[in-house]
Amino acid sequence: MTGAVARRPAIYIPQSQFPGPLPQSTGFIGIRTRDTAVRPTGETLRKINGDVGLTLQPLEQQVRQSVAEDRLLANLSSAFAGSD
Repeated sequence: MTGAVARRPAIYIPQSQFPGPLPQSTGFIGIRTRDTAVRPTGETLRKINGDVGLTLQPLEQQVRQSVAEDRLLANLSSAFAGSD
């Protein structure tokens, strides 16, 4: 199939309804807020469950990190492509 994207089966279950230990240890929560609300939001989440590791990152930084490897590969490919 040209141009088709293979899709893996997926199921979504709320954590509160999942019977037993969670199959993965990483989760993501997206929160849209003003810069001044980031620290209080993190503090509130830590009060709910202090055992959960929490990293707060701006969306711009997450996007930059997610494309860094692709960008490096593109730059290296163009550098070594050169001319005949």
